[in-house]
Amino acid sequence: MKLDHIITKLFLTSLGLTLTLNSSFGSSITTCAEDYATPNRNTEREDLMQELALTEGQKVSQAQTDVLNYQRLCVALGEDFLSFTTNYFSITDTADIEEKWNNIFSASVPYNDSTKRNILVRLSTLAFKATKSSTELLQLQADLFKLQQQTKEVPLTRIEKSTKRYFESIFQRSTVTTSWKRKGDQLGCVAYITLSNSQVLTYFVKTHSEGLKSGHSSAAKLVNPAELLVYKTLETLGIGCESHFFGRDGKNLYIATLDANVEGSFKEYEHFKQSQNTDFQSLLWGSLTQLPMSAQFSEDQHQQAESLVASNETAKNFVFEVTKLDLIARILGLEDFQTNPSNYGFTLVGNQVMKAKAVDFRVPNKSVEEFEKDEKSFQAFLNGNGEFDYSSTGAVMYYSLNKRKESLRVEEAFRVINSTLSNFIEAVDESYESVYQVLLNIPMESEDQIRNELNLKKYSDIIKKNFLVFKNLLTQYRANR
Repeated sequence: MKLDHIITKLFLTSLGLTLTLNSSFGSSITTCAEDYATPNRNTEREDLMQELALTEGQKVSQAQTDVLNYQRLCVALGEDFLSFTTNYFSITDTADIEEKWNNIFSASVPYNDSTKRNILVRLSTLAFKATKSSTELLQLQADLFKLQQQTKEVPLTRIEKSTKRYFESIFQRSTVTTSWKRKGDQLGCVAYITLSNSQVLTYFVKTHSEGLKSGHSSAAKLVNPAELLVYKTLETLGIGCESHFFGRDGKNLYIATLDANVEGSFKEYEHFKQSQNTDFQSLLWGSLTQLPMSAQFSEDQHQQAESLVASNETAKNFVFEVTKLDLIARILGLEDFQTNPSNYGFTLVGNQVMKAKAVDFRVPNKSVEEFEKDEKSFQAFLNGNGEFDYSSTGAVMYYSLNKRKESLRVEEAFRVINSTLSNFIEAVDESYESVYQVLLNIPMESEDQIRNELNLKKYSDIIKKNFLVFKNLLTQYRANR
């Protein structure tokens, strides 16, 4: 019998059962030989096994059936319920209404079925606004509140259990614990892996961008393969964190990223931008902490700013690193990335060198073909805006990527393209193979599988082409000067 969750061996052993794992998506349980000696005991075990075999979602579906019994609702809500169901189903025959109601709230219908969700919202409003109090109504209100809590906990429990199962399979001699993610729109948790040498690794886990949201405002959609490819490409280039993808299907797929602090002390850019401590800011900006705070740079101010960059290695490094982020965002077609100071930061590594590190981003919800770049996109880069607004990112970032002279930004981008990003094509190819294997092994409808594989290939080809477009246009610009 398949289980949706791994059950601890200790608990099963205490029941006289043994656990046999048979896949990453489930397990099977076999009873010990002596269990067949006593028929009554075996029957009890079968009942228990059936209960254990229910997934979290199936348990809620069963609870919906029990709580939302048609006859019970008629007693608790009276004429208000009869009026509600008559209007909802547009029929008056109570026998037909009851049959339809029971079909919708059958335990075999998924707990998050759209019709169920719609009725439950209306029914809850009806129940909690009811003015005629009774013992039956009070009990219904209490049960509805409990049902709402159980419903909210299903995706959270799924993430937690999937996370533990996944990392326990990778770090087999380690201890895996989890805690809930405290912020963000996407559901998630934090996984802590304690290795045999007592080192603790921290992974941040969340649903993919089209997955279920923390507010449960909409149903999960199919994962966008471009999002996975971006994570892997950034990781391969050393700009992103180590990433893992796992889950129960193409809609309920989770992304785990290793804490950026594992490579060195990491701080989000927001900390530098908001700090009032110039000594702290100078760790990243160097002499650029003295940059003129002006929205419009005069020629004298330009010369002053460039002398600050030229005279200080820390300042040079910052300009190089943020230029790298700008190019990555343009080539990959990202949003809410380098313009959001909470979605990237800097890690202090080696000889006090700050390296940019991506922690979050958004892949726009548009057709794959729309990610393709051309000379118009390059012109936007030359203008220092067009695609991105740097005016609110702070004076240092604004100068480096917008107000700095066009020829100087081109030279910086050319250095980035031919150094840190010189292996971009190879990185995309390597990442493509990794994501392709994930899509092959995650259960989804065959049509979805084909469409995702096709879009993955298209996006992979397009971003490689984008890279070459920018590289060639940068080369031409320099040659024509």
